[in-house]
Amino acid sequence: MKTILRPGNLIVAGFLMLTGGLAHAQGTRADYERAQQFLGQNLEKLFRPADIVPHWVGENDQFWYRKPGAEKEFVLVDAAKNTRGPAFDHARLAATLSISAGKAFRPTRLPFDYDEINSPLHQPN
Repeated sequence: MKTILRPGNLIVAGFLMLTGGLAHAQGTRADYERAQQFLGQNLEKLFRPADIVPHWVGENDQFWYRKPGAEKEFVLVDAAKNTRGPAFDHARLAATLSISAGKAFRPTRLPFDYDEINSPLHQPN
């Protein structure tokens, strides 16, 4: 049986010979260990949860949100100034509400929720 060398076969053979060495360049153990730090379960400890819902204040660079969790703490952020702090004096409001209602309220357990504030019933006209 006679083998016929065609130009297409020579091109493919040459390509395979030139790129054969690239298949073995997969990285070292150190490369894999360094990459492992970016897997999902390893990144979780580097970031805070981002399950906040921003509520923009008018047409400026400020927004407020309620910290996630059982404690009701409202935070005001100024994105332009890169600042964050309490949206209002939680302790003072709790004290005033406690006097008005005749019932004790804690600063982190105010008797409203941000879902109630965003209800269509509470939107300004």
